[in-house]
Amino acid sequence: MFYNWNWGILLSPVSTGEPTTYLGWLISGFWVTITVSLAAWVIALVVGSLFGILRTVPNRTLAAIGTGLSRSSAISR
Repeated sequence: MFYNWNWGILLSPVSTGEPTTYLGWLISGFWVTITVSLAAWVIALVVGSLFGILRTVPNRTLAAIGTGLSRSSAISR
């Protein structure tokens, strides 16, 4: 079984008329993926740290809020 890959398509202009190539689209999509995943990681780190801190504060009200929020997020999974 033999297939001749057409790698030249990556360097051809896109059919929508934009001044870019299909390779440019792939690179752009890669950077969007990296950006979104890093943003999600930062949000998860901040929210998780906030819940962890709230659960350990001496104020009972804040600790209860932190415990309630962390337990409700575990239940919703």
